[in-house]
Amino acid sequence: MRKVALIASVSALALMLLAPAAEAQPQPFSASFKGKQRLNDPPCAGGAVLCGAGTVSGYGAATYSAFVTGFAPGDTCDALTALVVVDLSDGQGSLTMSAAGDIC
Repeated sequence: MRKVALIASVSALALMLLAPAAEAQPQPFSASFKGKQRLNDPPCAGGAVLCGAGTVSGYGAATYSAFVTGFAPGDTCDALTALVVVDLSDGQGSLTMSAAGDIC
């Protein structure tokens, strides 16, 4: 009887210790956005240079805003860094990412 209680206790402890590790595993992420910023369009809110709307798989409708954080002119292409913020439309969360690339 003591062995069964000990095994049950150890099993329960192991499950409690493994639960946080399972939660920390990377989750697949997929999102699709469309955004157009034309000369005659109203500006994006908050000083963003690009903005738009779309969906995040498993989370629903969302909007995005891109803010330039750095710009370096080059010979044929210009280097650009930006901060991109994705907000879920239901207000349940957001994601902030750094982006870097070239504009040619």
